[in-house]
Amino acid sequence: MVEFEMSESAIIQRLVASLANVWATKLRVTDLTDDEQRRVDDALGVAEKWPVWLLRGPAVPVAELARLVKLHRVQHPFEVLLVDYLQLFPVEAEPDVSEATVLGRISGQLKRLAYDESILVIVVSSLNRQTQFKRGDLDRLRGSGQLGFDADWVLTMSADPERRERESDAVVLRKIVMSKARHGQGGAVQWLAFDRPHPLLTPISSAEDLHG
Repeated sequence: MVEFEMSESAIIQRLVASLANVWATKLRVTDLTDDEQRRVDDALGVAEKWPVWLLRGPAVPVAELARLVKLHRVQHPFEVLLVDYLQLFPVEAEPDVSEATVLGRISGQLKRLAYDESILVIVVSSLNRQTQFKRGDLDRLRGSGQLGFDADWVLTMSADPERRERESDAVVLRKIVMSKARHGQGGAVQWLAFDRPHPLLTPISSAEDLHG
C-alpha cells in the first residue's frame, strides 16, 4: 500500500476499529471497556498476520515508486498495489499543460507498472466537486479523460444527497457505481451503509434498507 496522506498510526487505528467493531474515537483515546479491549487485541493479532507492505513518507514520482516496488517484490512478492491517492504524486510544473494531461501521464506510468510487474494496481482519485454533471458518472472523476481510458475498471463513490439533513446519523448511505468495466457490465450500482464511528462499509441491497 502506498499512502501519501494518512499516518501509519491512523491507518492501523481505522483498520483495527473496523475489525474489532469498536468506535474509532474510543480507540484513539483508549477509552475501551474490557470486552472492547479484548476485541481490539484479537483484531491486532489478525492484522499482524496480513502480508501488507506500507510505503509511507513524502510523495515520490511514479518512476521512483516503480523502482521501490520492483526491489520489494524480489524478496516479498505481492499481487496488489493500492495507491492513496493519485493527485498527490509530485510533478514538475509545466506552463500551458492541463491537469488532465498531467494526471494522464501518471496513470499511463501506473498502467505500465501494472503490466511490467503483472500486478493489480488500485488507485484512489479525487472527484470533481461540482454537484451537477450532464454526462455519466465517469465524468465525476477528476481529470477523467486519460484516466478513464487507462483504467480497466472505474468505480465512483457518492454520498447520499440528503446526508446534510442527517449529518448526526452514525450510519449514512453511500453509492458505488461501476462507471467503466472493460470486461463486464458498466453502470452497475452497489449501495453501502457507511458506519462512520467504526469506520465500516457494509453492502446493502437498496437505499431503502438504510432509510427504512
